[in-house]
Amino acid sequence: MGSERSDGIVFTDKSGTPEVIFNYLTWVEVVKAIIVRYADTTPEVAAELVSQSPITSVLPTSSMSVLSLSHDLEYHWAMIIKYGPMYWLRGISAHYPEGYLEWDTKYRSENGLAAESFVWMDSMSRGKHEQ
Repeated sequence: MGSERSDGIVFTDKSGTPEVIFNYLTWVEVVKAIIVRYADTTPEVAAELVSQSPITSVLPTSSMSVLSLSHDLEYHWAMIIKYGPMYWLRGISAHYPEGYLEWDTKYRSENGLAAESFVWMDSMSRGKHEQ
């Protein structure tokens, strides 16, 4: 599946109006990197975990399924993939580590990934009108 991942996947509403751009490749690559950095895992093991997880290996089919993924930071999904559902009950913090947001921004930039995994059209429209 890895070669089929790409960024810039547009999901539309029922009328065909674009609602969200899902940067799927970026999202998956960031999840893998989080598993390596914050779950003390090798890149090879992280890649295997991600490739076997239905969370990251199945492309969402609607903007609603993308919404469910965007509800949490990639950090949360990475911890679920590594430690399982309700990982916080096993002593793994559900709060992202100090410096995480800065690391995330730097990682994306240094690896040629999209700045954001999810770009919602309504927020883009609001931003343009507010300028």
